[in-house]
Amino acid sequence: MVLAGVPHWLIFVQGVGDHLGGDCGGGPQRWWGGNLAPLACHPLDPRRIPPDRLVLSPHVYGPDVGWHDDFGQPDFPANLPAVWQRDFGFLDDRGLAWVLGEFGGWYGRWGHTRDKQWQDALVDWLRRHGHRDGFY
Repeated sequence: MVLAGVPHWLIFVQGVGDHLGGDCGGGPQRWWGGNLAPLACHPLDPRRIPPDRLVLSPHVYGPDVGWHDDFGQPDFPANLPAVWQRDFGFLDDRGLAWVLGEFGGWYGRWGHTRDKQWQDALVDWLRRHGHRDGFY
């Protein structure tokens, strides 16, 4: 176990890219590193990674990095909080520590015009849910 030699380290675990289907993480495709839904069927073993050393670290990107159907909906960006709740907000409900491991884009400078709206909405949503950190 890694923590045997460095007991004060935090262990960051990102998600997987593809969904597994069925009742275990099925649903729409998420970003590589963004799907943490399989935790519902395959929880991490607390003997291997104690909960007080575990930080889940999903990835999420907007229109500048890749297009998802969510970005073209008529109610964009108001539709996004439900997506974020489904993809990683549920971790709060389970009392699990998490921080966005990757997010970002051109912020409307050179990329897609909706990216600025996406980033603003994401940061607002994170702040409303008590998350002030991430890796941009």
